[in-house]
Amino acid sequence: MSAPAVHIDPARIIDAVDPRIYSGFTEHMGRCIYGGLYDPENQHGLVDPKTGFRTDVLDALKELNIPLVRYPGGCFDEWNVWDPVRAPGEKGAEEHYDLSDALAVAAWLNVFVRKADIVKIACIAQSVNVISPIITSPSGLFRQTTYYPLHLFANLMQGSSLDVFVSSPSADSFYSGPTVPKFVHDLTAHTPDNGKLTKYVDVSAVLSADKQEVRVAIVNRSDSEAFTIPILFGPAVSVAEDFKIHEVWSENIKDSNTFGDEKIKTVIKAAKFTGTFELKKHSFQVLVFKLN
Repeated sequence: MSAPAVHIDPARIIDAVDPRIYSGFTEHMGRCIYGGLYDPENQHGLVDPKTGFRTDVLDALKELNIPLVRYPGGCFDEWNVWDPVRAPGEKGAEEHYDLSDALAVAAWLNVFVRKADIVKIACIAQSVNVISPIITSPSGLFRQTTYYPLHLFANLMQGSSLDVFVSSPSADSFYSGPTVPKFVHDLTAHTPDNGKLTKYVDVSAVLSADKQEVRVAIVNRSDSEAFTIPILFGPAVSVAEDFKIHEVWSENIKDSNTFGDEKIKTVIKAAKFTGTFELKKHSFQVLVFKLN
């Protein structure tokens, strides 16, 4: 198998990344507000007595560096989620996510960064509970798998979006099976390999505001294949040997988080750059390189 290669030139700027693409969305749906953000009767010491707001929830939201919150959203008494199989709305269920969902969030956020010249605002729904990255109980909360890619993007993928090229040197570097919706498969069938929407390796990159770092968000959407990825900077650009990896990964793509057991979270590692990166199967990383 020939591995895809990632080409990054800090001079090829698309546009500034608007921080508002990492915004929130709060509405009177399910437990988003009552029992989520606002819980004045809480008996576990988790509430600001002056306001009734959950302090643990506010702290978790502040970590996401949210620039604005859309409020209100939809109906006051509506119970609904996006997946009627995993979380039937008529039963008041809430959606719990696994690692595959975290990769989907990362891939969509890559789109927003790559389209920085067009996409200027996006709001993740909901801020708390229902289909949120944060799930609460009266005695605490846990961060869903989807919390961690959003946290990494909101805190690291700021600055100027760069025009990244990811090669597809062989047919096994992209997915060619059935898709939902079907038009993605149909479009892919008639798109040159380097432009296919179903590449396993999905990338965005930014030049930091101080122009000292290039930060690369890289998703491997293959559930079974790892890749040794060449990362090429240039022309006339070099990066320091030492770089940082912010990784969201687990051996089992179906792993999820719950109260007291967060299997999926960000792991930060230091590494030496040799021109390639070992990209694990079904994984997401933000790589932080210092420019020389």
